[in-house]
Amino acid sequence: MLKLDSRKVTVGDIFIATKGEHTDGNNYVQSAIDAGAKLAVTDRIFDDARTITVPNTTKALIRLGCYFRARANLHTVIGITGSCGKTTVRNWLFRTLVSQSKNIIQSLHNYNTMISMPLNFEQLQYNTEIGIFELGTNSVGEILPLAKYVRPNIGIITNIYETHIGNFKDINELANEKVSIIEGIHKYGILLYDGACQFETEILKKCIERNITPVSIGFTNKCNFKINIDGKQVTVTSSKSIYKYKLKIMMKHYAYMSAIVIAILEKMELDVEKYISAIENLTPLQGRGIISKYKYNGKIFTLIDETYNAGPSAMLGTLEGLKQYNNRKVIVIGEMLELGDKSQQYHAKVAEKLNEFNNCKIYFIGSKSLWQLLQSYTHVECFEHVTAEGINKVLNVLQDDDILFLKGSRSIKLEQFIGYLQCLM
Repeated sequence: MLKLDSRKVTVGDIFIATKGEHTDGNNYVQSAIDAGAKLAVTDRIFDDARTITVPNTTKALIRLGCYFRARANLHTVIGITGSCGKTTVRNWLFRTLVSQSKNIIQSLHNYNTMISMPLNFEQLQYNTEIGIFELGTNSVGEILPLAKYVRPNIGIITNIYETHIGNFKDINELANEKVSIIEGIHKYGILLYDGACQFETEILKKCIERNITPVSIGFTNKCNFKINIDGKQVTVTSSKSIYKYKLKIMMKHYAYMSAIVIAILEKMELDVEKYISAIENLTPLQGRGIISKYKYNGKIFTLIDETYNAGPSAMLGTLEGLKQYNNRKVIVIGEMLELGDKSQQYHAKVAEKLNEFNNCKIYFIGSKSLWQLLQSYTHVECFEHVTAEGINKVLNVLQDDDILFLKGSRSIKLEQFIGYLQCLM
């Protein structure tokens, strides 16, 4: 297998010595060979027959990916971008499709950049029929070359929110980045998008330019796939059929993501009803809404794990969904990062939402510069970092049947709450 990290090399692997922002893989060629790599591709000269020197290792890796991509007999390639929900949509779509067919691959781990995409393509075999790939970005100019590399015939923009906006001039520049996936979709392909997206005009214009069929998904009558929720019952209505199923989780955004799966199945001209049972068994991914029961100091409570990441719209949406539970809530919010000079503005919106929660304990973990702002909106106790003392302080306020809700940016490391609880089990 191809490996870019010498620490993960096992016997028989091929190590590609790429250069990153903070490290140079060429410095670890010998370590990779010592670990059992049968070959190392480097842009330096080593006195070892197990090395191949090339002018540029990144370009060599990308060309290898092109070879892997070309050798497969793919008939459907799905490219997924968006501000949030990419991984869940990709995973749910894979789990649904694989319930009826085995010749399918999906992106590995968080491999959603130009340098990691070849590692996804390496999975492709001649008989692979469907490939599902994430396309990630946190700066200008990444999606378009990636989309042209993946060459999907079905594209998905899950949503366009403020995530990573600190790396963009404004929301319009961020939107242009997401919408650029359309330029990489095969002519006469399909684009699925959020029918409530504020950039729908730009999406439709780009689709017309590229002869791409736009397919909207959402909760209004104008959407091509209209969603209706009644408790855990979801109804998705298209011009072709009405699909009814029950989800295991009650959040609105999960109904939306399941509807994307339904829309893909119909557009692939599959018998959607055959896949309904698989959809009904879909569950959240780690750190993205998993619901678990825990016991602490004799108190049994429910933990909702949203620790993987957080942007303003996703934070507001999950907090709104949290209101449907009648239980008393202990809410731990981690700072939302990569918002640039908009950080105060977006955290103020979250603070306003938190003010809607009565008789709840609320905690914020993040920069001291935000503490006074949050406390001016709502009663919130603040910590700068996750510590054992802070974890204990939060857990000690829990009562029987409470909900402990954790959501924040990945770097805040709210998952330490879960690790602490699991150590006590």
